[in-house]
Amino acid sequence: MTMMTAGVDAGTTSIKATLLVDGEMRHAVADSPLDPNRTASRLLMGLLDDGVKMKDLDSIIATGQSRRSIKFAKKTVTEVSALAKGTAIVRPSAGTVIDIGAQGVRVVHIGPGGEVKDFALNTKCSAGTGSFLEVTAEIVGVPTSQLDELAADARDRSPINAMCTVFAESEVVSLVARGVERSDIVAGLHQAMVRNLMTTVRQKGTVGEVLLCGGVVMNTDVVKVIGEEMGSGVSMTVAEEPLFIGSLGAAALGGR
Repeated sequence: MTMMTAGVDAGTTSIKATLLVDGEMRHAVADSPLDPNRTASRLLMGLLDDGVKMKDLDSIIATGQSRRSIKFAKKTVTEVSALAKGTAIVRPSAGTVIDIGAQGVRVVHIGPGGEVKDFALNTKCSAGTGSFLEVTAEIVGVPTSQLDELAADARDRSPINAMCTVFAESEVVSLVARGVERSDIVAGLHQAMVRNLMTTVRQKGTVGEVLLCGGVVMNTDVVKVIGEEMGSGVSMTVAEEPLFIGSLGAAALGGR
């Protein structure tokens, strides 16, 4: 008998859906709207084979900050639990997953089978998250997706001393007014962002191999700086599907 389970990761800026059909993974993503429930439903229905309805699924589990908005989910789980389970599937050798999203940084230590051993979350500041990059992109006048390309042209990383998104924005405006190259500013902002997110990482440290996931890790320069901060003694891998570790984990938890 075919086992079909689904996971929905309802984040602050995007909705991710994963369908597991006898272990086969299918993913879909859309921007987070005013009605996440409707968007999640549309994404999930788009993943189903012809003739299959959502009521035919064995389980639908929601995770993410807006998980309680997904009314058709049969259960909700925390982002920490979903990330641990998803990591155990895609990278069983990993002992730590670091998820860097639009508003949150999550560091989870993982045991056998996706057991949560320990975790740390950013609780006070968004300066180490994707929202910091969005502010950066707006100031320098490029899409967020082009920040890493711009940073690749940097001759130096302009020092950004602020530990807060608001103050960093003021600092950047000053650098722009002084004629500092945009590429150097972006490279400096990437370094400042990583410095901030590392405060969360250092709350618990890392155990074993590290898997990076979340939308921010699609920025190759940010990943480079994280590697420099971690040091050569830490084995670090970027997830092949970095957006879907949480939704995959939620879907897998429904298969128990």
